[in-house]
Amino acid sequence: QNRSKLLAFTANQQGQKVLKVPSDAMAVELILANGKKQRMDTSFGAGFGSQSSRSIHLPSGVKSASKINYKGEVSSLKLPD
Repeated sequence: QNRSKLLAFTANQQGQKVLKVPSDAMAVELILANGKKQRMDTSFGAGFGSQSSRSIHLPSGVKSASKINYKGEVSSLKLPD
């Protein structure tokens, strides 16, 4: 039953970088320090399974990032300092 107090939690990771994702990005592809690629789809909106912000918390060791738009075009993104 949902009658107890509401608890809210936040991530407590010092120094984690946040990448602002452009509005035309469908996905972001990250190149990690070990050479592997990680693709993150950017579902945006107010429905179930989407998020309301256009930002991604970057894992440690990201070497580069590129966006993929809805036409399939790829362009590089500047990583935060």
